[in-house]
Amino acid sequence: MTASRETLHAIRAICAVGIVVAHVFPSLFWFTGGHTWRVQTMYLLGGASILVVRPLKATLKYVSLRIYGYMILWTAVYWVAISLMPSDVKNNLMKDFSVIELISVQLLKSNSHAIWPLLGMWFLIPFGVALILASMAWRRFGGGGIIIAGLMAVCGGWLLGSSDPAPFWVVRLVGQIAIAFGYMLLGAALLSSERAVNFLENGVVAATSLLIYTWLGTTYTDGGMIISWLVRRGNIAPQVIQSIAIFPAVFWFASRLSCSQVVVFVGKKSKDVMTHHLMPVVFFNLILVYFGVSTFRDVKLSAFYNANVLWPVYLLLGLSVPVLGSFYGGKLKKVCREWVEGAVRSPIQRSSFKSRGGASPADDVVRST
Repeated sequence: MTASRETLHAIRAICAVGIVVAHVFPSLFWFTGGHTWRVQTMYLLGGASILVVRPLKATLKYVSLRIYGYMILWTAVYWVAISLMPSDVKNNLMKDFSVIELISVQLLKSNSHAIWPLLGMWFLIPFGVALILASMAWRRFGGGGIIIAGLMAVCGGWLLGSSDPAPFWVVRLVGQIAIAFGYMLLGAALLSSERAVNFLENGVVAATSLLIYTWLGTTYTDGGMIISWLVRRGNIAPQVIQSIAIFPAVFWFASRLSCSQVVVFVGKKSKDVMTHHLMPVVFFNLILVYFGVSTFRDVKLSAFYNANVLWPVYLLLGLSVPVLGSFYGGKLKKVCREWVEGAVRSPIQRSSFKSRGGASPADDVVRST
């Protein structure tokens, strides 16, 4: 792979910031555009993962634990936390599903909206399946020619998302997986080519891609396309071109920001930002309700109340809380792991001392002196 790890982290940081900005300012179409580029770019970056040669068993383990295990764990945690809240708060944040339904069929339906603060998590379902399929396809057919297969998969996914057959959620899920699979193959083809990376780092190419993206967004897709689970209109070709056209501009900006340790750090925590950025918004809105600034009638708890004024607060909370939570959560997990290892090691050491006649290392020191 020719693209630097720092540049890839910077791209993830741009996408994560884009997600938060999109939810604060949904009308800022050229930047948000109803999922016109952020999720697709994350799928493209999945191509970097499949370029790392690892056994299929390791890929399955990664997807099972780091993606689906992550989804199930946090869905259950949020369900428990929200269930303990007062009924007016609970009804504002979560639909009436059991935790079993939430971690099974509702996830398959990509219905993370059943828990409003977790609505940013939906893209992980197709991401995990597509990562396995794309890894197998790249290992078997890898090379520049796979770009055609990627484009066909992306177009096919958009077409499936544009229809509304029954049962719709099954077709929608297949469409999402096809889209993610296609973008990953395209990303692998681009990021594995030194010539392609040099092309992406060209400033003129970046400016041109931004112009094409904006032109297609305003001309053909009525202010920007939307991801497959919301698509209800045609213009499939402009939608696909638009989602890919923005990538050189994002890549160029990321390559300039990759020297920033803060940007790279945010990129490493991008999954947590995209998943958890609405929870601090909920708590902030609860504070507003508690002090009488707003009421449950005025604001949905996971929405952005009076964003024209409070947007700096929402941006700061949406970015900082997930990033810092992930950072200190990782430290806490490390401490707990060391404690558990120490607790397991102690009985083994005591048994070894007994086998030596009950002598401890301290006794050995005394005898030696």
